[in-house]
Amino acid sequence: MKFINIFLIVAIILNFNFLKADEIKTENKIAKNLRCLICQGQSVYDSDSEFAISLKLVIKKKIQEGLSEDQIYNFLKMKYGEWILYDPIFTDIDNDNHQFNLYLGNFDFSDDKQKATLLGFQHQNENLNRNTFLGNISPVTGGFITENSAAYIYTGVEWNMDMGPFFFTPSFTPGLYHEGDGKDLGHVLEFKSELQLSYKTTDTTNFAVSYNHVSNASLGDKNPGANSYMFNFLKKF
Repeated sequence: MKFINIFLIVAIILNFNFLKADEIKTENKIAKNLRCLICQGQSVYDSDSEFAISLKLVIKKKIQEGLSEDQIYNFLKMKYGEWILYDPIFTDIDNDNHQFNLYLGNFDFSDDKQKATLLGFQHQNENLNRNTFLGNISPVTGGFITENSAAYIYTGVEWNMDMGPFFFTPSFTPGLYHEGDGKDLGHVLEFKSELQLSYKTTDTTNFAVSYNHVSNASLGDKNPGANSYMFNFLKKF
């Protein structure tokens, strides 16, 4: 329980910082798309004039009120006219193609003798994604370690199914297992099947819960398997 409390506190702090970073990024993007009406060829972002400073404060306030970029552009066009907005507008190159997944949970929770706290990390490369009838598929690589020094490193694929603010994400990731002082799963080669449900708090931040099953598909003399649940913090960079 102590590990979960620490994880939640860290996740809340990180999410607050990331929310602020996303807000500042949006402020700067909008300011770059606005002309400084009293300057010579400068955007609001580049200018230190009183007009630009006051407009930056308006942008910040409108973002905090929950307005979208388009709504803010429309508000400013109605107030200052079409000339306030550059055409075409500046678009930032999207570099948020790498997602990192930090998770904490309970390994083999269904076995009272072997269950243990686990901590894991996963990387998803969205530059290599493909759209399929099952959703957007992309490669993932990661690993976890338990309090009993059992460890699992894996690589495979996941499918991201967009459901509005929610994402449903099944994945399949074969990997190598080291039992340490933990549970003997019967073979070094194991297969992890996982289901994850996440909620998007910003364009780059998600919180999720997930469940997985690890087993060796009867490659070993025994195949006890392990069922685990996790709480996930996902961030794109």
